[in-house]
Amino acid sequence: MNEMNRQLIVMGNGFDLECGLKTKYQDFFDYRFGISLEKQIIKRINPKTDEKEVTENFDQLVKAKIRKYCTENFGSISRYVDFLGDTSDLSYTKNEKSAPSIVKQCRDMLNGYWDKLGKLITRIEDQHVQDELISKLNQIKGWQYNTWEAIFLIANTFISSKSSIQWQDVETMIFSVVTELLTDSEKSVFDRYSFAEQGDESYLLSALGNLYFKDSETDNKAIELLEELQKFESNFAKYVNKIKDDAGEKYYNNASRLFNAILNSKRATIIDVLSFNYSLDSSFIGSCKKMFDYIHDNQASLEINSWSNIHGVAAVKDEVSLDWLLSSGVKLLEKKNINIPAPIFGIDNHGILSPDNQQNGPSSEINLDDPRSIFTKSYRLIDNHVNEIRVKSFQDKVDVIIFFGHSLGHADYSYFESIFDKYDIFHSNVKLEFYYYPGNKSDEAAAKRAERKTIKNIVKLLTSYGETLEGEHGENIVNKLMLEQRLSVLPNPSFGAE
Repeated sequence: MNEMNRQLIVMGNGFDLECGLKTKYQDFFDYRFGISLEKQIIKRINPKTDEKEVTENFDQLVKAKIRKYCTENFGSISRYVDFLGDTSDLSYTKNEKSAPSIVKQCRDMLNGYWDKLGKLITRIEDQHVQDELISKLNQIKGWQYNTWEAIFLIANTFISSKSSIQWQDVETMIFSVVTELLTDSEKSVFDRYSFAEQGDESYLLSALGNLYFKDSETDNKAIELLEELQKFESNFAKYVNKIKDDAGEKYYNNASRLFNAILNSKRATIIDVLSFNYSLDSSFIGSCKKMFDYIHDNQASLEINSWSNIHGVAAVKDEVSLDWLLSSGVKLLEKKNINIPAPIFGIDNHGILSPDNQQNGPSSEINLDDPRSIFTKSYRLIDNHVNEIRVKSFQDKVDVIIFFGHSLGHADYSYFESIFDKYDIFHSNVKLEFYYYPGNKSDEAAAKRAERKTIKNIVKLLTSYGETLEGEHGENIVNKLMLEQRLSVLPNPSFGAE
């Protein structure tokens, strides 16, 4: 009798993208700010318009006005640099007392843009289409505006589209902003970015300094920023739920097919899933099992030991999800006692180390006196009560760890290091499989570039982990895994997407 196949699957946002959901940060911002709606409107007015090129109204009514306001109200590079000599008050403007908060300014500009979209909709002759688009516009307007949306609007205005770090890289931007506002670093973290025009870095920094806080004390500023971040996360959750609902059964069918293609198992299998996605549905696990049974003609079984949405779930207020959690054996017995974790964004612990340990090389100890500590994923996981929906821990032993659709970004290294430690990948026989999106498979050059980018990220991850192994030749971990045939880099499997 064949032994049970044991797997741990680590799923990133690439899983939902592969299934047809537009879950990139850029997709969210295009929806939230109204850019994708503008494209739909213009396409209705003039079907020949290339909607990919339609951003004129947003550029004129939002970005251009933010730039104009900042250049008229905030100091030049030299004056800002002089001002940084004293970081006790980060609200510097040329006319500090009369200048309204940049957060309010951005909201007013965004409202002006949305009013423009409303007027454009009236030019569409079909009343049914008008009503549909007005409903979409009102939905966008109804979501709670917050400080972080203003920050991203400002960043979009000044950071170059050619910057190696993009303004819409949410978690990197969170780290940059809280570092700039909550620490006394002599050098700006934004020096790593490229800017659209000369002097734009100073305008961005001055705009951040103009953010309004009820209390100027640093720890209280941090709490205010975190509370505003939770509003931002709530909007992101609404977006994920919306596009998931719009996709309907197509998404779930694709997800079931893709999930089974990743498993690639012909015998009885037990799996754990660590999902970095925010999607969750009561029928998904059941449909995956049904698909597995169908593929194997009921000759093999699939058991899901645990499923963890480590960064929360978008369906945080969804009654169906509550029912699913109850049926899955959650320890809490009454629905009213269940605290489904909302989606979170956070920064990596490695960026906030104890000053006592930094001089002695890499350290895993967080400096809890650092006001940024409440933004770390470790803190936010506890604060978000993620373990309340985790019924089981991972299996004690697995044969393979599969990474699918994850960028392997530094912000999640802490999770991966914990997994590698648990399964002792340096000494054990555990295999690692990394999938990558090859793009258009007819373009061999593009596919090769995608593969090389993934390999680079794998090497960075494993090398970083190797440095944490004491008394071992951890720097050779990649070579060791290759020699033992335990490391594979694979293109995403075909799965018959609808």
